Amino acid sequence: MAVGDWYFDHGAGGTGDWYAQTPDGKVQVQNFNNPGPRSFSIHALGGCVFYKSKTGKTGAQKLYQGSFAENYSIDMNMNKPISKYLLGDNGVVYELKTGNGLSAGTRTGFGEYDDDGTVGSNGPDESFQIPEDTTAQDKLQN
Repeated sequence: MAVGDWYFDHGAGGTGDWYAQTPDGKVQVQNFNNPGPRSFSIHALGGCVFYKSKTGKTGAQKLYQGSFAENYSIDMNMNKPISKYLLGDNGVVYELKTGNGLSAGTRTGFGEYDDDGTVGSNGPDESFQIPEDTTAQDKLQN
């Protein structure tokens, strides 16, 4: 598989904080101080995305090749599994599985608070889960 660090982006948006939903609560992935870091018990330290390349590339890849509108469609095979991983500052790795015929993008799995810092209608379209495979958790502990 190929892997890239462009696991999250939203293009244009408001001024609300961006977050991912997990079994442990909301994880803040981008801070605009609406509502701000104190409102989240978990904050993202980083993440990555694993995917099958349309052109057969493997290993680390630079995904930002075209316009934001083109996004993942440039080289991701949406008919194959796509897995986003998110590392929280609570020491847990979360996973979002997508692809398999469903379109995915850098905003998939993330939601935005309204500009006044309240939960609005722009919630995540998918929720991250704790992976059943413990390899990611074991690597984090090392």
